[in-house]
Amino acid sequence: MYPHYLFLDFDGVLHPGNKPGLVFTQAQLLEQALAGSTCQLIISSSWRFHYPLEELKQMLPDGLAHRVVGRTGPALAVKHARYQEMPWSIAQSACPYIASFFICNLGFSLLKLSLLQH
Repeated sequence: MYPHYLFLDFDGVLHPGNKPGLVFTQAQLLEQALAGSTCQLIISSSWRFHYPLEELKQMLPDGLAHRVVGRTGPALAVKHARYQEMPWSIAQSACPYIASFFICNLGFSLLKLSLLQH
């Protein structure tokens, strides 16, 4: 069975995007929602332009950090760039067999994330 991947944005998902100082306040909720799943994370946040992958992982709770397997690549200058970066990243990855992927860039709900349990 091939793993599920969640492309994870930080701003607006793990914390409010418009409130400086309140970073990763929702990270524990995502950690709880993914408990029991084999879902792996790929960071698609703009934070990837400012921090190396290992540093990004250190910012996350352990329950999320150990799931991080990569980050999306360079910014693409195309319409709907964030969406286009994800399939590009899959195509560039060492794992061409991806069962499914989900995009988490505008918040999340336990109902939506329950899809990752299957």
